[in-house]
Amino acid sequence: MRTLILTLFLFVNFTASAQVVEVGEAARDFEITDRYASQLPHSIKLSDYEGHVIVLDFFAWWCGPCRSSSPIVEQDIYEYFQDRDGNDHGVPVTVIAVNIESDNPDRTDQFVDEAGLKLVGNDFDREAWDQFNQRSAIPLFVIINGVNGNTEYEQWEVLYKKTGFEGVNKFREIINKVKPGITPPNTEEGAVEVGGADILDFREVLDNDELDLYVGPADAKWFKDLDVSTDGSDSLRTGVIPNHSAVWLETSVKGPGFVFFQWRTSNDYGQDFSCYLDDEIVSTFERGFTWEVPKWMPGLVHIPAGQHTLKWVYSKNLAKKPNIYGWLDNVQLYTEKEVLQDSILALGLEGTTFEFGGQGMWVKDEMNGLDDGGGLTSLGVGQNEKVWFQITVLGPGYMEFYYKTPYSKVPASSLSFYLDEKAQDLNLTRMSSSHKGWTRSMIKIPDGKHQARWSAKNNVVIDSVNIMGIQSGAPVIVNPPSSVEVSASESASFEVDARGYPFPVYQWLLDGIPLEGETGSILELNNLWSDHSGHISVVVSNEFGSVESTSVDLNVNEDVDMELAKAFDFDGRVVSMGKISEGWSKVTANNAFGGDAVYSFEPANRQGISNIFAVRVEGPGYMKFKWRLESILRHSEDSIECYIDDIEDPLVFLNQTATAESSEWNDNWIFIPSAYHTVFFVFEKNSIYPSSAFLDKLEFMKVQPGKPTFVDLNSNLINVELGESLILPIENADGFPFPNFQWQVNGEDIFQATESVFRLKNAWDFDAANYSVVLSNQHGSIKSKLIKVNVVGKGDLSVAEGLDVENLKFLNTGQSNWVKISASNGEGQNAVISSLSDSDTLSRLLSMVEGPGVLEFAWKIDGADFDGGRLSFSINDSEVSVLNTKSDWKKTKHLIGPGKQKLEWLFRLGANDIGEYQGYLDAVRYYTPKESIPILTVQPKGFSVEGIEDVTLQVEVEGWPIPDLQWFHDGVPINGANNKRLPIGMVWPKDEGDYWVVAKNSIGEVKSGSATIKIAREIDEDIGLALDTDIYFVVGGMGDWRLESNNTSDGIDAIKLSGLPLFDPAKSSDVSYATLTTQLDGPGELLFKLKIKGSHQIFRAYLGDFSLWNSDYLTIKDREINWENRSLLIPDGTHTVRLMFIQGGPVQSGLSSSIWIDELRFLKEERPAPPEISIAVFNEDLTVSLNVEPGKTYYLETSTNLKDWDISGEYGSIGESIQFDLPLNILKKSSFFRIKTEH
Repeated sequence: MRTLILTLFLFVNFTASAQVVEVGEAARDFEITDRYASQLPHSIKLSDYEGHVIVLDFFAWWCGPCRSSSPIVEQDIYEYFQDRDGNDHGVPVTVIAVNIESDNPDRTDQFVDEAGLKLVGNDFDREAWDQFNQRSAIPLFVIINGVNGNTEYEQWEVLYKKTGFEGVNKFREIINKVKPGITPPNTEEGAVEVGGADILDFREVLDNDELDLYVGPADAKWFKDLDVSTDGSDSLRTGVIPNHSAVWLETSVKGPGFVFFQWRTSNDYGQDFSCYLDDEIVSTFERGFTWEVPKWMPGLVHIPAGQHTLKWVYSKNLAKKPNIYGWLDNVQLYTEKEVLQDSILALGLEGTTFEFGGQGMWVKDEMNGLDDGGGLTSLGVGQNEKVWFQITVLGPGYMEFYYKTPYSKVPASSLSFYLDEKAQDLNLTRMSSSHKGWTRSMIKIPDGKHQARWSAKNNVVIDSVNIMGIQSGAPVIVNPPSSVEVSASESASFEVDARGYPFPVYQWLLDGIPLEGETGSILELNNLWSDHSGHISVVVSNEFGSVESTSVDLNVNEDVDMELAKAFDFDGRVVSMGKISEGWSKVTANNAFGGDAVYSFEPANRQGISNIFAVRVEGPGYMKFKWRLESILRHSEDSIECYIDDIEDPLVFLNQTATAESSEWNDNWIFIPSAYHTVFFVFEKNSIYPSSAFLDKLEFMKVQPGKPTFVDLNSNLINVELGESLILPIENADGFPFPNFQWQVNGEDIFQATESVFRLKNAWDFDAANYSVVLSNQHGSIKSKLIKVNVVGKGDLSVAEGLDVENLKFLNTGQSNWVKISASNGEGQNAVISSLSDSDTLSRLLSMVEGPGVLEFAWKIDGADFDGGRLSFSINDSEVSVLNTKSDWKKTKHLIGPGKQKLEWLFRLGANDIGEYQGYLDAVRYYTPKESIPILTVQPKGFSVEGIEDVTLQVEVEGWPIPDLQWFHDGVPINGANNKRLPIGMVWPKDEGDYWVVAKNSIGEVKSGSATIKIAREIDEDIGLALDTDIYFVVGGMGDWRLESNNTSDGIDAIKLSGLPLFDPAKSSDVSYATLTTQLDGPGELLFKLKIKGSHQIFRAYLGDFSLWNSDYLTIKDREINWENRSLLIPDGTHTVRLMFIQGGPVQSGLSSSIWIDELRFLKEERPAPPEISIAVFNEDLTVSLNVEPGKTYYLETSTNLKDWDISGEYGSIGESIQFDLPLNILKKSSFFRIKTEH
């Protein structure tokens, strides 16, 4: 059942005379007459409701749609928020009903009384109406933010304006986003203006008495802020400045050294706070998200030797709020020696030798530390760069340290740790921490001298590095495990801190019995129930002896919810985990078959909620249940999901809600493997609508080995609407091991239909058939009964008539429909049109065909020039043709491949398209042509390549059946080259030669003419000689690479590039650059030495397509280096490799930068012999054996998405092979395994 919602409005003959206020702009104050004030006249002003959210309801007594909407707005908006003392954030909400009709006041009074309006104003002078009226139609609704100091909206900003009533939920969603205002600081009260006469006070505010300070421009004002500071005393704050303006503060500094400072802004858009060194930007403040509390951030600038100017510039551009500022505090200049000394003291490593490297610096941070000495923070690090420090440590011993990333935009993975250049997985060294927000790591240091290095991006803090030496001997337990108490289905973690050398190994025990595979210092147990309760201990051992910890308790409280189990008819163990909200409870209505069920309800104002309950069963067996989702309208933002053993990948889920009248129960049937398992049911509430999840009839049936003997489907006959989804679930079956599935249509296997539920999107006429499923295992098979499926519905007959087609059906599936018109068209007298004026609306026309065949149609678009809008045609969701400019009728033809094919026309506007636009379709024909031999209507064209441009060959072919294509290069077939287009990319010597294509079908074949590709560019052999390599490089871009013998790495020769034009955005947007490009076969490593001179340039070495801004690989920006070793890893396969130099500017010196490259070589990595792998199946495990290198450690890693990998096993190889078992869990179809070894 579908509900049709009509949005109605009436047009009035008033026209706006003043400038109309749009959404996002500030409303002007207005004054209208209070219709029912006790002493007339009394006015209603918009400004009277400062601090409120104001809803304006423009109405007239004769407006039919107003009679429907005004009572709803009064009751479900005004009274709703009155009863709740404001919106979700406590902001008051006021509804002002604005009457625009002066005639028949008695009828207006009747309207007001029937609608129950409380606050009514007469706007007979059109003061409010003219400000918002655009379409001269009512009802017109406007929502305005009256809160000052709100972090997201300007005061009096129009949040919403719409003709016609879109519903209560839309209004509540907008109103509930408004938060209380933050009182802006008074720009004069308690402030000290900082100018030339106040420099001494200025220095005091910035905590530095030696600064030589200047402010600008001439009328700039900075203020002393006593409320916002880093140390609770004061800071320096900018004044109020308009958009498109800036203020700055500058000082003179002498290097070498570092300037450390603290700065912040509010988290509002439209502002920029940057730091410049000698007019070149060196740092920009990264504000937080708008919903976060603003934070102070540390800043660092490296000052080279000599005298320099340091400037902080705060600017505003397109900011919505006037009262936003920049703050600066604690400006300190340190020498490199002072930074080093402070770093040693901050970490408590007096007497230790430090070495620093990379871009940026590690500096003492008093705001973030575990003690009064502060921590060590990485600052001044460029994008794609890291800064590091290293110390020398003596083993054997343990090294403990703490780290955190205190700013939300910096992930924990920004820190890396290396021991003797070997990366350590910090996840494996992690220990529990008593310091909130800090991660604690414990590193094993072997015997001898070692280099420990920390490497990080910006804003990683390290503190409390503690090196603890040990002597050879038996292990000692320093901190034993502690008892843990959890609730059923939760997890428990135990940890032991033990010392010994050789470093000990661990074995955890439950009630004295070893836990298989639990051999680390941390024990993680998941899905715990009362039968897991017991005594936990751990044995720690090495070659000198062993020690066992005292036993500690694992207590699992199993508060079985018998009422919940009974409600959904389950005879077993159930626990509710709905602690965040109401969770799950019994309901006696909306059940599946009488009696009761369980449900979880969440109101409209709660999002991001997960209500969970769990059941415990012992497999193997089958679990059946029914569930449904209910809301006030259809949507897919909420869901109910079923998991086994962990809440990661759902076994089944439902994410389509329906109204109470149309919501239906859905059957589910899942497998439970051998042993005990926890099954979780989760209701995820994310929408802005009230929603409920229901579950009933949960059954579990244990099974014995045997072939499937029966399979039940829930119907013999199914009628599905044209274009809707067809879903065929298995209701019940048996058999063990769990059977495989193969769905069939009319007795033929359906490709890739091997799940327990068969799903078909967009059912069409030709999907009407008899369906069945075959279940099979090692013991035998069984075939289900037939289900007859009928597809009902004729589609939009008017659209088909307008398109002049009889053998296709069409459905409108967008927000705006395609409709038939009688007008100038592509062919005949009719066409179809879609008219749009809103970028949030799209028109979508759907059809389905069975290929192969040919589709022809005519189309055009009309209206102003598009700016992002488009009319597109797609086959199976892949766009194949598009119109994006105003056009006359154009005819197009497309070959449709075999099988079911989805055809879709989509018309939409871009965000910047203003006005009304029309898309037109006509003359659709779908047919099977007469058989014919292939004909090449467009022959391939050869190329003479002079530069680094990419080359693509292309042909056009006709013929029926659709011809197959095969491209050839010098007579050899090109693997996978079977399309009309043959992209070759950048041409290399191996790509030269003759290319042709053969088109072939069952009637015949034809060969195209030859297209010759040859290289016409000159080869500069001096480049290879200067680089000491035989690699062939192609020169590109604007520069001239020259042989250099005066400045080299090897004392012989190098190549040099200089003299590129400086980039000046005031004169041109063009960036000058030069490239060296080659092609290499990996795997391997490209090594070279590099020297750069200059202060505003970028060097990049990367793989792949040409791009000025490809920074995914090696990037060196805006700094000089002197013959440093650099490298680029080349993965397996053939890759285009580019060395690129980009000139920045302008710079004070007016001189461009220079680069030298020397001693380039490519080390090709020999591929190891493929491992010999044998796999055997035993019970429910896969036993895997493979040959390995003795003495190495191998790690078994698992993943569910081929992206995130977790170590699940560690194997030391004594002999030449290792063996391990993988669980056969057919429920988790996305389980992946890999073996890795130490590098």
